[in-house]
Amino acid sequence: RRGGKEHGRGLLVAPPRGGGKGGDGSGSGGATAAGGDGSGPGRLSWDHDKDEMQRWEYWCQMSFGSTDVRVRSILKLAEDREVERLRIYASKLEGPLVYCFLDAAPFMARGVFSEAATGGVKPRIDFKGVDLPIGALKFPPEAKTGAVRSLLACQVALGRTTALKEGEPERYPNFFSSCLMESGASPLASTLGKAYAYSIRNTEADIRARAAEWRQVYRVKSSEQVVPYCLIDVFFEERKVDTRPIICDACGKRPAAVYCTNDDAHFCPSCDATHHSENEFFARHQRFSLDHSPKQFGHCIHHIDQRYDTVCLDCRKLLCRSCVQFGPHAGREHASHKLLSTVEAFKGAMQGTTPSDEALEEKRKKLLANMQERHLQLTDVHASFEEAQQQLDRELRIVLEQLTRAQARKVEFLQSVKRQVLSQMLFTQWLEGYLAHARLALPAADFVVALRRHEHLLSAIFQNLEGENTPYNAFMDGAIIGPVPPWIDEEFQVEGSLTVSFASNPPPIAATGPPAPPAALPAPTVQLASP
Repeated sequence: RRGGKEHGRGLLVAPPRGGGKGGDGSGSGGATAAGGDGSGPGRLSWDHDKDEMQRWEYWCQMSFGSTDVRVRSILKLAEDREVERLRIYASKLEGPLVYCFLDAAPFMARGVFSEAATGGVKPRIDFKGVDLPIGALKFPPEAKTGAVRSLLACQVALGRTTALKEGEPERYPNFFSSCLMESGASPLASTLGKAYAYSIRNTEADIRARAAEWRQVYRVKSSEQVVPYCLIDVFFEERKVDTRPIICDACGKRPAAVYCTNDDAHFCPSCDATHHSENEFFARHQRFSLDHSPKQFGHCIHHIDQRYDTVCLDCRKLLCRSCVQFGPHAGREHASHKLLSTVEAFKGAMQGTTPSDEALEEKRKKLLANMQERHLQLTDVHASFEEAQQQLDRELRIVLEQLTRAQARKVEFLQSVKRQVLSQMLFTQWLEGYLAHARLALPAADFVVALRRHEHLLSAIFQNLEGENTPYNAFMDGAIIGPVPPWIDEEFQVEGSLTVSFASNPPPIAATGPPAPPAALPAPTVQLASP
């Protein structure tokens, strides 16, 4: 029972009034809604907004990974026009629209919701720099105490998201409106399609377990991307399962063992043997184990003596035979509703063949197809990058080869000049050495004759470009070496430019307002300008 025990009081939660139904249909409800139809801000109640209350309760249970989560009350903060505006804004940002749950205690400490709780002004919250978790939430340590925990449910338009490395500060490059601060391991990270479930060392159970713990944390560039949708007060209460056995319909004392489809009744072993042995007609009745009984799903809350045996797929409710014939489901407005046996509905839910399962499978296929398309696009981007890199490598090799040839040409010329100068210096030194030896060895008259011969020898050996004899002193001045060409002193220069650009720029981040048509993002091209 929800209302039989006080579980604590939230800052914005009024005490329960009346005896409305709880999240499982068996307890008392929360406060009466100010906006009971769910069209605008106000409190929701289990009496008037049961479907939405159950939806949020199931969402909280899925986020915390526990069926012990109960919703006590919900204060709706957002108006329909705000939700529609955010939906349009999300489509313009070209990103998903997601929900996240935040701990409302820090906001309550600042008095953010004090006016909203009393029907005043809508709360204004700056969500810049606030971590927005998507996926699994950590189980609170105070869960066992039964204290009320307030959660702020927000709608978030993520837009284009950039992923950050560990320890990297948040940043928003051009054309991006959110950043991924933290990401848990995903079972779909390495493979695509159904094949991931049968990969090595990855069973279906392991992958589902990892998927249940999936969590991502985002931050947004602007507070306009977040709309506080509602404030939810939850508490944790152990769910008690009704384990009472099905009693025999014949004796009404002993637990039943079989279900007879012809009699639509349960029998214990003794009554089964007695009843179905009375005549040959009864002996041909079909009996099954209790697992095949459509009445194994508990007693009807409207007709205590009846058990649920039918499910309305339109109303999503369990019904007994009396409910269908003259109860709350006997009106004309329910005449066209599709009814299904509880056993068939249970089998369909376990086998994944219900309409909701089929719709979910269809959406999953579309998502996988979209993922495969994005994977191919990523492959094309990497291939384009590798091709551009190879082209750059080729151009760089050509430039380096040209620089190497120019360098070798300069070095070879200078080495030749060096060798020429060195040879002439050595030759001159050899001649001067012999002349010095002659001065010491010959008499003065003979040395004068030898000196004259030495000068004639130099004139015969070294000649200028015009074919005239070069005087000895001109030779000694180095005039015959020749001028150095001007290209020796020139610096190396690489002429030309290299630019990387898109054929058309990506669309900028849209502002709030009517949606703009999406623009395709072409593959980048690399333009090379030759020198």
